[in-house]
Amino acid sequence: MAITPSSLLYLPIITTGTEPGVWGSEINNGLTQYLDIAVAGTLSLTQSSFTANALTLSNTAGSSSSTGITTSTAQYAILSINSLTANVTITAPSSGYGGATYSKTYYVINGSNFTVTIKASGLTGVTIPANTRANVVFNGTDYVSAQSYLPSATIGSATISTLATDGTSTVTFGGTGAITVPVGTTAQEPGTPSTGMLRFNSTINSFEGYNGSSWGGIGGAAASNAIFVNNQTIATSYTFASGTSGSSTGPITLASGAVITVPSGGRWVIL
Repeated sequence: MAITPSSLLYLPIITTGTEPGVWGSEINNGLTQYLDIAVAGTLSLTQSSFTANALTLSNTAGSSSSTGITTSTAQYAILSINSLTANVTITAPSSGYGGATYSKTYYVINGSNFTVTIKASGLTGVTIPANTRANVVFNGTDYVSAQSYLPSATIGSATISTLATDGTSTVTFGGTGAITVPVGTTAQEPGTPSTGMLRFNSTINSFEGYNGSSWGGIGGAAASNAIFVNNQTIATSYTFASGTSGSSTGPITLASGAVITVPSGGRWVIL
């Protein structure tokens, strides 16, 4: 028996003719190679992979003469998108062979400066922002984010486009971390401001906190009216202080163990 391991998972690719019969090619092309890409394969896409900023992925099948795997095969585990020049849309399958009930998860790596939307045909799907990663799952109707609930988190660093939470919320940085506000973000106030709300003021490029009566600079543990500037480091926690905001173009870094805490009944939003 002559066996060559597959490139990713070392699954057996049996040399045709070394076993009785001629089933080797069909097994290799239709089973082994597809297990490889379905478990550990990455489909790499660039702007040239899209036509009019759109790409349709389709389930393919192997035969005795070919794997049938192409640059639009849907069975890959990971979609890696880079070097885009515009926002793009990927339409992925919503049913299996013969219309069978279908389920599929993708890990999407958007390494470009534009958004990537993945959806079922005719639906809206989910949009992955520039330079972010996400798990996307088909829920029987459309592709959606695999995560819809996060009770708490320990974060080393984060780039946040939009995040809004009602009620008591704490984000703990287990190590030295940074909150980076992406270029082009805009400020939003989700309803009437509440004590403890945090926002990014895009007009003056600054983080601000709401102290119950006004928006102002955000200070450290010992500060009463401090303002974040480029690469400001906070040792323990945020304090919401009133005052005039200053420029904040660099990341705001939290030392190990530092926290952002929202008072009960308050809200915070980073945009």
